[in-house]
Amino acid sequence: MFLLDSNVFIEAKDRYYGFDFAPGFWAWLDFHFKSGRILSIQDASDELIGREDDLSLWVRERKQYFRSTSESVTLEKFCEVNNWAVTHGYPQEALQVAQNNPTDFMLVAYAAAHDLVVVTHEKSAPQSKKRVMIPDACKAMGVKVTDTFTMLQETGIRLIIEDPPNNVSFDQDFGVPDGVNRPLPGM
Repeated sequence: MFLLDSNVFIEAKDRYYGFDFAPGFWAWLDFHFKSGRILSIQDASDELIGREDDLSLWVRERKQYFRSTSESVTLEKFCEVNNWAVTHGYPQEALQVAQNNPTDFMLVAYAAAHDLVVVTHEKSAPQSKKRVMIPDACKAMGVKVTDTFTMLQETGIRLIIEDPPNNVSFDQDFGVPDGVNRPLPGM
C-alpha cells in the first residue's frame, strides 16, 4: 500500500495532471483510495484544505481516505523519527521546521507503524541544513519511499487517448495509419 505526501497531490494538480485535462488521474486516485491501495494522513489533508483551491475542494470530499495519526503506535513512531533527527545532528533550523510543521514526520511515522510505502517528490539530502527531507527520515526508519511515477507504473496505470481532439488527425499529423499503435512525436 502507498501513503501519499501532500506534494503528490499539489504537483499533480498544479503541473502535470490538472483537473481540467487529466481527470483520469483523479479517477484513478479515487479507485485506489476506495480499494485501500492508496491513502494519506489527516495532517496532509489539513495542509491541502488550507490551500483554498480546487484541490482543497477535492480533498474535502474525500476526508475518509486521510487517516488519523492519533493512535499510540503512530505517536510512538513519531517520537522515534523526531529523536533520530535530533541525534543525527540536524541543525536547530531544520529541527524547528519539523517542529513547526510536523506533517512530514507524521507521514513517516504512520508509514513505519503500518508498513506502507511513502510516495513523495522530495529527494534525499542528508546534509541539508534547512530541513529534514522525507526520504532521509524514511531511510532511518526502514520505510520504503518512491515517487509518483514509479507508483503509477507499479499499479499498472494506462494513460491513453480514446478520441483524438477535433483538430488532430493521427494519420495526417503523425504519418501513421489509423488502427496502428502510434509513437509519440519525437520518438
